[in-house]
Amino acid sequence: MSEKKNYEAIGRYTEALEEATKAAADLHGLLVDLKRLVDRAIAHAGVHRPPFRSIFLPNVDAIREKLDELEGARERLTSLVAEVNSNAEAAGKPKIELVIED
Repeated sequence: MSEKKNYEAIGRYTEALEEATKAAADLHGLLVDLKRLVDRAIAHAGVHRPPFRSIFLPNVDAIREKLDELEGARERLTSLVAEVNSNAEAAGKPKIELVIED
C-alpha cells in the first residue's frame, strides 16, 4: 500500500522554502552592505588630513539603518523557516535548522 501524499503541505513547504531561500540571499546582501559600511568606517576612523583641518567620522546613521534592515530580514527569514518546518512532516520533507552565530 503506498503512502498518500499531502500535496497541500508539499505546496506550502515548497513555496515557503523558495521564499526562505530568497530571504537568505537578501540577508546575505544586507550583511555585505553592512560590511562595506563598517570597513569604510574602520579605514577612515580617526584619519585626519594635514594640517588637521578635517577628521573623518563614521556614518552611524547609515550603519544603524542597515542594522535595522538586517533585523527585519532576520525576522522574516526566521518566520519563513518556521513556516517551512511546520509543513515539513506532512510534506515528507526535511526541516531547516536555524543556526545562530555567536
